[in-house]
Amino acid sequence: MPAPSQAVDHLAHLQNLLQGVPTAVAVTDVKTSKMAHSDNILVINYQIDNPNTLCMNITSVSAICVLQAIQPTIGNPFEQPDVASTMPTVIILASGQGKRFTASGGATHKLQARLMGKTVLQHTLDAVCGSGLPWHLEDECHPGMGDSIAAAVQKTSQANGWLILPADLPFIQSTSLKAVAVALTNQEVVVPVYRGQRGHPVGFSVVCRHALLDLQGDRGAARVVQSYAAMELQLDDMGCVTDIDTKEDIEAAELLLSRMETANIQLRR
Repeated sequence: MPAPSQAVDHLAHLQNLLQGVPTAVAVTDVKTSKMAHSDNILVINYQIDNPNTLCMNITSVSAICVLQAIQPTIGNPFEQPDVASTMPTVIILASGQGKRFTASGGATHKLQARLMGKTVLQHTLDAVCGSGLPWHLEDECHPGMGDSIAAAVQKTSQANGWLILPADLPFIQSTSLKAVAVALTNQEVVVPVYRGQRGHPVGFSVVCRHALLDLQGDRGAARVVQSYAAMELQLDDMGCVTDIDTKEDIEAAELLLSRMETANIQLRR
């Protein structure tokens, strides 16, 4: 792993290389983070051709692919074990049309709706980045959720399992993602539960690969969960069951976040 000064040099190099690349407008930040087993990664926040800034969790494998796609001569600045192959990949499902949100009076797609200064999607992505797990954003158009899952699993077929996370869960906690990932090391399927209600992300081990690839339609992965011995993981995280479907959900989420911020301020006094 390069020293911090070296990381900055690589950032400057990457910024120069990104000039003229249509899908990457600007690299805005780079920092080092600690993952499980003291493995290091680089987290690069970059802006793409939409109004939002996404952060990409770049591990040794994906970094090589991304950087070499831009400029094969940049080489490999990451001298570390391949930690991505030991962890499940978070699949963020962002392919839905969000018709209920529009029908409720929403002026935009629900994932682009603003929530305390950020989009719903950005809240979810921030939590995923904070988990330190590799991830894939599936935002291409598909006939149903099952098709979206199958497409994403196909694109990440070498992953060591998958955490299926709908993108409309802005309250999900990074710790919950890591807890499901850890539990998945000894289970075929892991389903998080908050106060008796099943939620997300649902974890699937590699033994479920073919079943996930066969998914079609709107039912998602429910039948895969039913086909295996699913472990229920109790989590103290309402974010795993709190999704955004309507304009009213956004308003309720704004109120909840405001109350949480007020409570945190009072606790710090």
